[in-house]
Amino acid sequence: MYGAGLLMDFEGRLRATGGNNARKTSVYASGSWSLGPDMAPACSPAILLPPVEIKKADPLSSITPERILERVPAKAMNWFRTTGSGSQSSAGDRNDDSMCGDAAMYDAASGKILTVGGGPDYQGAGTDSAHIVTLNNTNQKAAIRKIGSMAYKRIFSSAVVLPDGQVLVVGGQSVGDPSSDDNAILTPELFSPATNTFTKVATHSVPRAYNSFALLRTDGAVLVGCGSLRGSSCSSNHFDAQDY
Repeated sequence: MYGAGLLMDFEGRLRATGGNNARKTSVYASGSWSLGPDMAPACSPAILLPPVEIKKADPLSSITPERILERVPAKAMNWFRTTGSGSQSSAGDRNDDSMCGDAAMYDAASGKILTVGGGPDYQGAGTDSAHIVTLNNTNQKAAIRKIGSMAYKRIFSSAVVLPDGQVLVVGGQSVGDPSSDDNAILTPELFSPATNTFTKVATHSVPRAYNSFALLRTDGAVLVGCGSLRGSSCSSNHFDAQDY
């Protein structure tokens, strides 16, 4: 399941979807895995919609009824409408590329999205840049504001919205390399929407970069795990996970 999508459903179960061209889904609950329904067509990323529905989408997109915002990796953002035969229109431009960066909608009521890190290329030097993207009416361009930078340059990191509305940015590398743990960032950062600033928090012990994940658990902890899996002999393979 290389490149599979992961999400935590409303009942606290971990769901894995697709990977490469796989149609399979799996559910982890009560200490064991079971097969879920096949997808059609095959896809990897997933977005959870009430009540419990898995839909194909870019992992760095925002979805609302009938429309999807593609906000990274390129500077140019786009609206995609799902009604009728579908349509596309510009949602505005950020001032830098964010390949392998992160985005998190931390205030859905106000349409506010935090975008962080990434870089101009799929691997290589990461950035410490951060933006607030504020959604407007359907098909209108979003308002984009660059804010203060993170403490660390990050590529291949993960961003998770916490129950209090803050965003935890965890893992990544200052220089991205899918086959190495070099330049790993072990100090997460906490984004405060009240001040639009980042604060360094307690470190974790295992590098989490390429192919890693972070998910909010129902008890408020953040499950952070895996990384790399670029072949059975890769030195940066991590098969474990930790609660943060």
